[in-house]
Amino acid sequence: MFVALQTELELAGTVLLLGGMLALDLGFAMAAGYQVLSRRRRLAHRYRGPSPFLLLAIYALSATLLVGVVSRVLSLDPESAITTVFSVAVLQLSAIITIILFVRRTGVLTWNDMGWPRGEQLSLRRVLVDAGYAVSVTIPMTMVAAFAAALIATLLQLQDSAPPARTSSLDPLSLFVVAVVLAPIGEELFFRGFALTGWHRDLGRMRALLRTTVVFAVVHIVNVLGTPGDASVGARWALLQFLVILPVSFVLAWLFQQRGIIASIAGHAAYNGILVAITVLAQQAVPLTPA
Repeated sequence: MFVALQTELELAGTVLLLGGMLALDLGFAMAAGYQVLSRRRRLAHRYRGPSPFLLLAIYALSATLLVGVVSRVLSLDPESAITTVFSVAVLQLSAIITIILFVRRTGVLTWNDMGWPRGEQLSLRRVLVDAGYAVSVTIPMTMVAAFAAALIATLLQLQDSAPPARTSSLDPLSLFVVAVVLAPIGEELFFRGFALTGWHRDLGRMRALLRTTVVFAVVHIVNVLGTPGDASVGARWALLQFLVILPVSFVLAWLFQQRGIIASIAGHAAYNGILVAITVLAQQAVPLTPA
């Protein structure tokens, strides 16, 4: 009887939590819709869409809700590779759908505005040139980032503790799919294609680049801060992650401004791919995690 009561209480708590998240998500969606309508009076060269911070909350909450419901219904193991790949895929798909609904369908920005080449701009040669340029920039940057991460980890006395990253426990194939295939597409569309473009119209080139750089780095320490364990160690790992991701984020934003979204996706995938290769070949955790 006690076990049955405990199960019912856990179920009720889960339902209340998911219901509260759904209500919050709908509230953010209504606020974003209001901004789309109210900002139509802005000048044509200004950004007329909803705040990137609002859309970030919407897509993150929506993905969390869907993953939570599916995991509960199917009793998925939260630590399994399948669950992690599914969660990351849902997160990226949620970002893309959010952009389509609130930015593309409302006429705020076109795909071309968000860095996607079209028509005569799109060719195999253009894709290869942009991707090659991005990789040539990313490889030395990643080597410098790895060296800096090792140095900072030593200064923060983190040599003897493993990075609190969920992806570190994945098998090589799953880690590759998550870090190199899934994450770069959705994240680059949102943070560079959408957010950087929108802020560029209101703040100017450099201020938009700096804001996107910081926001992207902050987002990537959320999982570290939310990892159970020693709070002091977690805070130091979060600081390390932030300091390493910051220049990476800057380079990806710069690549987008120079060559468009194909370059930033290629750079993102190359950075993550190098870290995955190092992790797999070394058979141990490296002092930084994929972006």
